[in-house]
Amino acid sequence: RGLIAVWHDESHWNKYLNGRDDVKVLSPSYMYPEGSGLDWTPIIMQRRKNQLGTLNRIRGLKDTLFSKSAIKDLLRKIKVRAIYSVFEFKDNITCSLPAVRLQAKRSPRMSNDKRKISVAITCYKREAMIHKALKNITTDDRVSEIVILDDGSPEDSFKKMTEVVKSINCPKIKIHRRENNLGVLATKIESVALCTNDWVIMFDSDNTLDKSYIDAIFDQKEWLDNEIYSPSFAYPLLDFSSLGGRKLNFADMRNLLITKTDIIEKFLNNCNYLVNRKSFVATLEKYKMFNVYAADSFFINYLWVSTGNYIALLPGSKYVHRIHKQSIWRELSGPSSIVFEKLRSRVLSLKKAEYDDVKNEFGIK
Repeated sequence: RGLIAVWHDESHWNKYLNGRDDVKVLSPSYMYPEGSGLDWTPIIMQRRKNQLGTLNRIRGLKDTLFSKSAIKDLLRKIKVRAIYSVFEFKDNITCSLPAVRLQAKRSPRMSNDKRKISVAITCYKREAMIHKALKNITTDDRVSEIVILDDGSPEDSFKKMTEVVKSINCPKIKIHRRENNLGVLATKIESVALCTNDWVIMFDSDNTLDKSYIDAIFDQKEWLDNEIYSPSFAYPLLDFSSLGGRKLNFADMRNLLITKTDIIEKFLNNCNYLVNRKSFVATLEKYKMFNVYAADSFFINYLWVSTGNYIALLPGSKYVHRIHKQSIWRELSGPSSIVFEKLRSRVLSLKKAEYDDVKNEFGIK
């Protein structure tokens, strides 16, 4: 009495209810968080409002043209479109093929750091974008190897991609191709395995590494085998910089899914970061043929942290993340969203990855 809790104020309710026979305390079944995976049968489901749209839509009503929620939603879309339109205009100039070729002719950016890294780029029908993934790394001597793994693109597409890469004239680029398309998960794991350096930046072919991220990597005095080093901003739209400086384990990922849902969800489907080649491949190799569609990044992050590893987000670092019609997520959004929700449930219930259990839930191609 006389003490007020600043945090965990529920303790006052607990003390009030403890031992009372005139009050019935209901189980979590009566306020079951959607997708939580708790060991109770849902009776009243607590839905995730941000997945359902505005309040009118939740109530089964149509938004009127000038309702506050409709106007707010429209302004948000206009802002996002404006930001991305400005980005695209600049990007088409600074990341054009002639600009990347010109950059590759410059003298290498020399560093006193003796550590060297590889960049592993996955590619499928990206002949029109592959040059953008090579910007900023062809002349950085800290990147001693660039491995491109083509995931069974049609012959014509692969030929065009090869011609574009050869026109950039960078001797440290190595191109590999498999005949059959195995999907993004297998391609990411195998592209890392093909590298010769101990440390590898795993990277998608429609994105661009920023100097700020490479600098942040080499600002680390040491790289630990059980840690992944991630940028904290997927420029220009996916900002999870508020997580910069944090090192996340499995429990942290769960807590963030509950308290900072929008921010952590932007990060969870990101898989452009520095990994230790041996540790990464050893952890993920046996899962590479699992059927997770385009939710591969969340799947990789889940497998990594649920087996006792960490993801460190480097503050002030970014990479360029492009949104376009050929995005694999857009093509496979339906089944990928289902996988995403299954993975969310696993994280919320702190269900660790065990091979047979994961196999039964997701299946193998």
